[in-house]
Amino acid sequence: MSAPKFESARLTYRGFRKPDLDEMYNMYSDPEVQLGAMIDGALPRSDAFKEEMEGWAKCAFFSVVLEKDTGKWVGIASLRVQVPKDREGEAAITLKHEFWGKGYGTEVMRWLVDQAFRTLNLHRVSLGVFGSNPRAVATYKKSGFVEEGRKRKGTFVQGKWEDLILMGILDEEYWAGQEEKNGVIVSYTGDIAIYRLLYTPSLAAERARSHNAGETYLCPRAYLRQPIASGWSLKSVVCASCDHTHKQARIHADNQYAVSAARNIDHTQAQHRFWFSTRSTRAAVTVVPISSRRAAMFETPRLILREWRESDEDSVLAAFNTHSFMLTGKGSYIVPCTKDKFREFWSKLVKNCLMMVVAEEKESGKYVGNASLRGADPKNRDADVGLMIDQDFQGKGYGTEIMKWMVDYAFRGLGLHRLSLSVYGNNPAGIALYKKTGFIQEGVKREALWIDGEWVDEIHMGVVDREFWAAQKAARP
Repeated sequence: MSAPKFESARLTYRGFRKPDLDEMYNMYSDPEVQLGAMIDGALPRSDAFKEEMEGWAKCAFFSVVLEKDTGKWVGIASLRVQVPKDREGEAAITLKHEFWGKGYGTEVMRWLVDQAFRTLNLHRVSLGVFGSNPRAVATYKKSGFVEEGRKRKGTFVQGKWEDLILMGILDEEYWAGQEEKNGVIVSYTGDIAIYRLLYTPSLAAERARSHNAGETYLCPRAYLRQPIASGWSLKSVVCASCDHTHKQARIHADNQYAVSAARNIDHTQAQHRFWFSTRSTRAAVTVVPISSRRAAMFETPRLILREWRESDEDSVLAAFNTHSFMLTGKGSYIVPCTKDKFREFWSKLVKNCLMMVVAEEKESGKYVGNASLRGADPKNRDADVGLMIDQDFQGKGYGTEIMKWMVDYAFRGLGLHRLSLSVYGNNPAGIALYKKTGFIQEGVKREALWIDGEWVDEIHMGVVDREFWAAQKAARP
């Protein structure tokens, strides 16, 4: 069976291959292409430029564009994600001059925008285009981009200064455009988000059921498309068939996308419904100045949370090399770990972490433990949580203090969608700690570990953003 292809109406898309460097080099050797794509203008490009181009293919999303009918090499398309937390992709497309004027630019950009929001789950896509390139500006506008600003006379092109036009498209704008095609129109007025359900045969049954129940539901196509923009709440739903405005609407509990995008929700477990009310505001997180005697980014009531330093190695190894930790936190053989093996393991761990913090006791400055977030890819935004507390500080509530901060910062500061962890069945204190900080049990890998003469279960736990925000709202006075 042949591998599935990415494709649009007249084009196919595939991953980068080494021979593509020659095609890219030839494309960028064309002065006309350079004038539209290169900030440094039209210049002869050396072989070293090939090495630079090879690095481009390592971005979040990079694709080579081919013509379906002929198999000819058309160009490239890419999305570069600089900060995963913000979920912003920088879009770029470049086509060979011989394929200009055929509508391929619009076809490629529309496909790329689809990938950005449907596949990579980005929040916004941005790009920059020279004012001297009206054809590209028109292409981007047809693909949903709007002009957000101009860097006036920001680049020198062909003997004169040109504006650099900054353009962008948000996820809410993209999905609104998709829903308009599918029978739903979204509009925002002041603090009100209005959904107008168009009367189409495909929605007739849903509309009738809603009216019979005395409630108005969004159709499935609406609530599977993340229709509510971050910071907005559903104020009213207008039915085009009866022109009746429902001041409050219910949305099915499986509306995961809408729930993750709207923060001001009340969830009643018995009803299994999410209610959207008027727009609400939340106080911003206040950063408390730390003691001037040591530098740190974060703190909790009794702890300072700072970056990992090489000088922490002995303290962490000592905590790692305790029998109590290995019984509950090390899945392999329980044997002493040498410094060399630990250094190799720990360096890889730190390198692959989204975040690693070391906890110090404020009063004494002593090492208390460390916590980490690993594996949070930009699309799924799911991070694995790691926590280790030195045995001298166990039983004092420090683990709960660190984990509460970690969960709060993961959702407020890093914009993650969920947190995951595993804990051994022989660690009831750890299980209780994680439950206190919002985690719920999601599964059990039965008899997964041989520890101290018996088989022990491995318990998988998790918390998702909507559960965190619901708990925060419930805790407000």
